[in-house]
Amino acid sequence: MISFRQGLIAASLIHAAFASPTSPLVAWSSLSTELLPTHSTCAQVDDFFNRWVFSDDACKFDAVILVNQPGLHVSDLRTLSPASSFTRMLSSAPSSVQLPFVELSADNSRDYIVNDISQRCVARMVSLAEAKSLHQEEISGGKFVVNVQVPALEISSSRKSQMAVTGQQLADELEGLTSAFPNHLVIYSDWQQSTHTPVANLMSRQDAPSPSKVAATGGILKRYQILSPGLILSLFLAFFVLLPIVMVGIQALASIQSPVRLDGKMLAEYRQKKDQ
Repeated sequence: MISFRQGLIAASLIHAAFASPTSPLVAWSSLSTELLPTHSTCAQVDDFFNRWVFSDDACKFDAVILVNQPGLHVSDLRTLSPASSFTRMLSSAPSSVQLPFVELSADNSRDYIVNDISQRCVARMVSLAEAKSLHQEEISGGKFVVNVQVPALEISSSRKSQMAVTGQQLADELEGLTSAFPNHLVIYSDWQQSTHTPVANLMSRQDAPSPSKVAATGGILKRYQILSPGLILSLFLAFFVLLPIVMVGIQALASIQSPVRLDGKMLAEYRQKKDQ
């Protein structure tokens, strides 16, 4: 019989496993060079940053655009329609890379990348609003690092529709930026490595294709999620929180009824002896 304490311990362990701080990383560029292999599926995140970001060739870009969406999961990207503006923008890029599960170190953080490119490429750091207000004279001949902040998605049954709206808005913003900066590199991830949607994160990991399979199927955006994060969260709560509580209740009722049955047996024996 599962005790309440055992149920809580199991739930805690599973929650800890679910809270692995990983997120997908999607990047694409207007350039097609050896630095940016077409539709690459780099197995190591360090290899990606060394080849795409920390190389001297990274200074060829007019702008490096860093997009941050807290709580982003690979399952969110898989819900995007192949006909969506975001998906078409990625598929039409001369070079792209898709990494389903990335754990960012301090050396790969957004702040570190901003400082590194700013110093090596003499680039100016600007926000999305500042980038949109730049005049052509300011852009011409300059180098920029643009920080774009995307709202986090809520854990609900409407998460898929939220992602569709967010993806469209992001595509619209990036279309304007990439037009202003013809030579560009876009890197889209959860740079904060948020863990407030751990259940969806683990389900995404379980559904993860191997790098070769990703390449064969066209990337993580072409694999669709069957279970929504809301449904997954409900199943998790039902099996690992409510079920142990119900089992404890049944065990408690059984322990209460046992003395009653014992008292009834003793009373019957007493009456039998009295009749004799």
